[in-house]
Amino acid sequence: MNRKVIISVLLTLFFLGGLTLASVMAQDKPGRPVIHESFAAKEISPYENWKIYLKASDPDGNMRNIYAVVEQPGIGPYPLSVTRLKPEYQGEFSGYLYLNPPGTDASVLNYVRLTLT
Repeated sequence: MNRKVIISVLLTLFFLGGLTLASVMAQDKPGRPVIHESFAAKEISPYENWKIYLKASDPDGNMRNIYAVVEQPGIGPYPLSVTRLKPEYQGEFSGYLYLNPPGTDASVLNYVRLTLT
């Protein structure tokens, strides 16, 4: 019985130690991309694309992709969207991303949340 408790405690400590190490390593590093500005219309009409403005930069100049996740309450996240950047935009990007609503019913996108990284 004591052996199981000791093993459980050790495994818990190793797990928590790994979480602590991961959080320390994930702190802001000087070479990470930064999103300076982003905004989008709160509502769109049917057949209209949702334009999302994004201004981002990367001091190292190696920002190759923009990752976007759309989440909707009650439905969950939609598939990950990856936008590749041309080499001339990998240091600094300023422009629009477009989201096409599915079909004629714009209400399908009610209460969606967009996360950009």
